[in-house]
Amino acid sequence: MSAFYAEITRIAPYFDCLVKSAEARCDYYLFSGALVWSDEMPKGDFGDEQAIRHLLRYRTSLLSGTPLLEIQPYWEAASKAFPNWPGFAVERCIPSPELKTRIEEGEKWVNELLEGEEDRDLNP
Repeated sequence: MSAFYAEITRIAPYFDCLVKSAEARCDYYLFSGALVWSDEMPKGDFGDEQAIRHLLRYRTSLLSGTPLLEIQPYWEAASKAFPNWPGFAVERCIPSPELKTRIEEGEKWVNELLEGEEDRDLNP
């Protein structure tokens, strides 16, 4: 767990300087099973994405109405380390029918991708 907190500290400068955009697009991020807005990730390489994946996943669990309490401490640590990150914007952290629909659509898309991979493996 302490390695995660060290990683949060290391990436903080990359995320705290990001600026929320009114034109930001909301997409489903396959690698974390989470929603992400286009203004939430820094341009270029900031290193290992594992820490940010946990944050995106936790926020999506909030939006789904079923918070993943085991990763809540990471969310809280990140909110202190880079409080200006657009991902902490209130409207991106409170459940809404629109965001819940986006999550459901993303989960459906992932399931369809996985089913396609299973079919491909079964039918070489």
